[in-house]
Amino acid sequence: MTKTLQLLLAACVVASISSDFHWAVRLRQDRLVEKSEKRFEVAEQTGIDNTITMAQNRVVGLSEGLSAADPNPQVLYVLTGQPYEPKLTQTGLKDRSINDASRSQPNADHRDKPKLVVQLGLDHSVFSCAFSPDGRLALTDGDKRASLWETQTGKLLRRFKADLSGLSIFSPDGRCALTGSSLPDLSYSTVDLWEIETGTLLRAIKVHGGLRAVAFSPDGKRLATLGPTSGTIWEVETGKPLLPTFKQQVIGWSAVFSPEGKYLLTGSFPVRMWDTETGDLVRTFETSALSTRGSIIFTPDGLSVLVWTEGRSAQIWDARTGVLKRQVKIKGATGGSVAFSPSGHYVITQNKDHIAEVWDVSSDRVLLEFKAQGGRDFTSFAFSQDEHYVMAGERSAVAQIWDLHSARIVCSLRGGDVGRIRSVGFSPNGVYLVTAGQDISAHLWNLRTGKEKARLGPDEFGYLSALFSPNGRYVLVCGWKSAQLWDAETGALVRRVERDSPLLTPAAFTRDVQRLAMRTGGRIGIWNVENGKLEYEFDQDQKLLYSLAFSKDGRYLLIGGVDDAQLREAQTGRLLRRLKKGQESFGYSAIFSPDDRYIITRSYTNAAVQFWDRNTGKLSRELEASEVPLSSVDVSPALAVSPHGRYMAVGADRTVELWDVRTGRRLSAFEGHDLPVTSVAFSPDNRYVVSGSDDNTARIWSVEAKKLLAQLVSLRDGNWVVVDSEGRFDASSLEYLKDLHWLMPDDPVHALQLELLLRDYYQPRLLARILSGERFAALPSVLELNRAQPKVEEIEVLPQDNEGKLVTVRVSVTSRTAQCLKDGKHVACESGVYDLRLYRDGVLVGQSPSTQSASFSQYAVGRSHQEQVQAWRESSMIRTEDGAPVSVASGPQQITFTNIQLPQRSNASQVAFTAYAFNADRVKSETSQPVIYALPKVRPAVRPKAYIITMGVDVTRDPNWRLPFASIGARAIEQLLRNKLSPEYDMVTVPLLSEYRNSRIWQNHAAKADLERALLVLSGHGSAAQREEFPQLRQATPDDLVMLYIASHGYADPNGTFYVVPSDVGGSGLVSEQLLDRCLKTGETSAACQEGEDFLRSSISSNELTQWMQGIDAGSMVLILDSCHSGAIPGSNFKPGPMGDRGFGQLSYDKRMLVLAASQPDGYERGAIRSDDRSLLTIALTEQPQQAAWDLREWLSRAERNVPGLTRKEFPGSSELQPTLFDFARTGTTTR
Repeated sequence: MTKTLQLLLAACVVASISSDFHWAVRLRQDRLVEKSEKRFEVAEQTGIDNTITMAQNRVVGLSEGLSAADPNPQVLYVLTGQPYEPKLTQTGLKDRSINDASRSQPNADHRDKPKLVVQLGLDHSVFSCAFSPDGRLALTDGDKRASLWETQTGKLLRRFKADLSGLSIFSPDGRCALTGSSLPDLSYSTVDLWEIETGTLLRAIKVHGGLRAVAFSPDGKRLATLGPTSGTIWEVETGKPLLPTFKQQVIGWSAVFSPEGKYLLTGSFPVRMWDTETGDLVRTFETSALSTRGSIIFTPDGLSVLVWTEGRSAQIWDARTGVLKRQVKIKGATGGSVAFSPSGHYVITQNKDHIAEVWDVSSDRVLLEFKAQGGRDFTSFAFSQDEHYVMAGERSAVAQIWDLHSARIVCSLRGGDVGRIRSVGFSPNGVYLVTAGQDISAHLWNLRTGKEKARLGPDEFGYLSALFSPNGRYVLVCGWKSAQLWDAETGALVRRVERDSPLLTPAAFTRDVQRLAMRTGGRIGIWNVENGKLEYEFDQDQKLLYSLAFSKDGRYLLIGGVDDAQLREAQTGRLLRRLKKGQESFGYSAIFSPDDRYIITRSYTNAAVQFWDRNTGKLSRELEASEVPLSSVDVSPALAVSPHGRYMAVGADRTVELWDVRTGRRLSAFEGHDLPVTSVAFSPDNRYVVSGSDDNTARIWSVEAKKLLAQLVSLRDGNWVVVDSEGRFDASSLEYLKDLHWLMPDDPVHALQLELLLRDYYQPRLLARILSGERFAALPSVLELNRAQPKVEEIEVLPQDNEGKLVTVRVSVTSRTAQCLKDGKHVACESGVYDLRLYRDGVLVGQSPSTQSASFSQYAVGRSHQEQVQAWRESSMIRTEDGAPVSVASGPQQITFTNIQLPQRSNASQVAFTAYAFNADRVKSETSQPVIYALPKVRPAVRPKAYIITMGVDVTRDPNWRLPFASIGARAIEQLLRNKLSPEYDMVTVPLLSEYRNSRIWQNHAAKADLERALLVLSGHGSAAQREEFPQLRQATPDDLVMLYIASHGYADPNGTFYVVPSDVGGSGLVSEQLLDRCLKTGETSAACQEGEDFLRSSISSNELTQWMQGIDAGSMVLILDSCHSGAIPGSNFKPGPMGDRGFGQLSYDKRMLVLAASQPDGYERGAIRSDDRSLLTIALTEQPQQAAWDLREWLSRAERNVPGLTRKEFPGSSELQPTLFDFARTGTTTR
């Protein structure tokens, strides 16, 4: 079947489902309308009929057991009838939310902190688009949401609820956005006014009937609404109608006020002009305007009316006489969207080839044309007020903004390509979390590592449900075309069952995981999990199913369907009883209580959750939860009960409600989702609730603390993001993730790059650390951070030799200015340029200034933070040729990097160069766009070299620091690597050993200077004498492998600096870790401490390793540290990312190294009790099963996994030794 046919089939199925639901949806709509009308009776009698609060929209079905003391304003409104009345502002709108001040709001305690925004954006057609009056912002809507964008960057700022598409506009002062909401049967609608800067709902105006068009008066004090047959003008300040209705029938899809606000123009046939004070019809223009927004306008002087007609022509009418003055036929224009510019000089239309055309109305000339990016038609157009820009919304979930003057595209407004979530669930052991929805893959998260573990799929139409087997071995995902059984531990596909009809299909496992129930066509099938065979099936009488569940003993099957909930015998399918509350109810979700005593149901037409006695079928009790939003009728009503049976969670419109089942009291309403909640689940330990939503996110909530812990987003490009409630975040990739940005509280409508706050807000393994209960340090105030980021303007790559081995790279970088906050005021600030870094294919190959200093952590000794930053600035500043700092005044500065090597391997055809720098506050610039350099097509064949340096330190001058297994391990690793790597590489080995043999020092070549000289030769910086000492070594190239293995004692000082003990340390034998710790912590200057200081000076610090290795330009670099405390090698404050530090962790990240540390920063390595006295890490590295293809990364990873088991075997009862693999070789990865 072709993809086109598949899509058509899916569309037909959706249409079929919609048809099946139509009668039931109508029932619920009628019921909601009846409730809504009752709710507004009192308001209408008191003259405030048309002002409603968000609380009023959501009071249906609240529990009568709640008292007036309940802090929730929804309940207060029901009990008192008094909505919250905030203060007025100059714009005529309320300056705060219409909700009661006591109502909890997302991040209410963090309004002085930055907000991290995930670019979710669009996933549906753009039905309307609009520019803010100043052109800085854009508003789009489609599929029940409106999105606010920054026009110059295309960054998403926030989203608003917008059930009615095609109505979203800005207020004339640009401070508010207007969106529309409505019941599907159009019995009534609301016009919602939102504060742009905060996203707060300021006012909701009730409009009887549907909405087709809205318009603000030029002064913003009045609002016109048009329905199918009537129109009204409202006072924005009070929400009251100034004119109940116009005095004659109004039919139209477009409305616009005259420039002075005296008249209102409506379309479509005929076009009419109304007096806005009396409601009288002033004039009729005998023409038929296109039934779309933007098809009619007044000219700025108010003397003419422009109409885009059904006949595809622009007409100019005299507004005073109603006489047609001119008509311009636009050739090739089709029906659909259209927009006039504010002056009326231009009109934008589209032709049959889906090309948008901007026409000069007076000359009948095309000024600009561009094609729809998604290949489908345009759905909406808009001009900026100054007519500098035009925006075009598409059916393909994208909007384009074009510069009319330059005829260039400014940006595209699009989301991060995220699917809506339909199902969430924890594994029975609490280790994994699965999310599934309108994405081609389901997503399996490992909560212990805090990362996405695997993507399960694909199914091109997405997934409707996902669940773990009771034993946690499997995860089942049900899509439109198939059901797929996956191994939860390995992420491997176990079995795939093709679907015979693409309809809603829930599934359920028996508790013993022997059988699986799924819908198969119009029947229920019972499958054998082990062999995947259908054992038997039985008929059932419901067109659509929402849920399936087995009882604990597997004897009964509970079905939630479109008509009712049914209890059936699992073996025969015999119907035992039907459960239904009210004849009008439909769309049931049904589950067993944890003890199987009750059947719990929830439906789309009944706000209450019912508890039925399983044995008698009698209704035992009800809890009046919020109603299920109609926008979610394609999924089961979200319902879950905690494993211990105490709590219940239900999904509602943008909230998750937590209930105490025993008392029937609502404990909390978790707020934060932007759109309806579609799925909820409890963790097996009852501590957390996870929710999935139409807003494309999954969120984890704390049951005890009753707050948001984290939101999870999976992007279709393979990336993922975790964000906590304060803005801390973790991500799969920092350098290539473009869908995250910041909003600062003092400038909430200007998106700032992710790099701005990377240093303080990025937290590796964030999710795992949150769930383990880690307490994070308070986030620093960043309001006065320098927000100006330097810019890499240009990268030029020039050949340096005739052999194609070397190039010179020139990088042009400039300082930039921005608005920063100082002493509470916005002032101009300048970035400066610091620490410029050049990368070839993501690997650091150049740095300026080239003079290396200590890592940033080294500046901390005895210095304040400001002093540390100042020391970093002095060592990292980029200067002009005359020594002055690079500034805006000095213009771009060109930095030249010479002798940059190129790979010579035959499978390399090109390389990509990128660069970035930092500002004065260590804020990273944007990474430059890659510059591609083509390698010479004809190159001499080269065989890469593997340089293996093995350093084993058994003997030192201090007998207390012996390590007998060190030299044994070094030899074993060298021999293994010779065997594994020699088929691919020319082997070059450098053993640096100090050891005893026959009670005497047999060799001693593991001094500090020995390692330094070897590494400097590999970096190309070694002296002639050093090269003579190691004649087998050459400067490493991008085709080579460099591996350094060190087995020695290690020490981590209180500041987090790691030291390796070489053979040439010595003293009186009094130096110990305890002495070193005491001296460094207290500053003691005794003779013993002086000896300790000499000991560390003779040792090899991680900072010295950084200096010796930073010049090595190898294709692959590996470091294995078989030492105590070796997990401290990256540095105490290291975060794997482009942080601009000078420590070893940063170097290993920038060099894409693999670093295996034998122990944690505070841990010790052990020598196993064996005849050859090898370390546990050596055993784990050398005793692995033979693999068909030996992989370096897998070799290290397997050793990391095996050491804890060896600890238990060799040292029973002791704490496990846990190595750490820092895997920076794969782009975008961090520490395991």
